[in-house]
Parts: sequence; structure tokens; C-alpha cells
Amino acid sequence: MSPPPAYDVLTALVVLACLAQITALAILRWGRLTCPHCDLTIRFEGVKRDEALRLQRHMNTHIASHDAEGADQ
Repeated sequence: MSPPPAYDVLTALVVLACLAQITALAILRWGRLTCPHCDLTIRFEGVKRDEALRLQRHMNTHIASHDAEGADQ
């Protein structure tokens, strides 16, 4: 006895949702950037590579501002 067609559709939807989640995990980035001077933390999850690189540059600029303040004193 075969399952009703509704179960086949539901199974197909579950499989597609799983594949979409796996693809998103492979493409999207997540992480945490912390400033060693003031403990500012930027946490990101599910962002594309370009956005992750932008956040990294932002943190590098922030750290450089601390270094410049230390050099001025």
C-alpha cells in the first residue's frame, strides 16, 4: 500500500527546505569580531561574504583609531 499523494508532497517540501538550509549555511558567513582595546564586539550571522568583509574593515578601522589615540598620547 503506497502513501497518499499528500505525504509525497510534504516529503518533497521537507527535503527542499533542508537543501535550502544547507545551501544557506554553505554560502552565508557568521562570526564575532572583538576589539582588544575596549572589548567592543560585533557579532554577525547569516551575512554574505561582502558584508562580512565590510564588518572586518569596520573593526580594523576601529582598532586603528585606538592605536592612533595611543600614539598621540
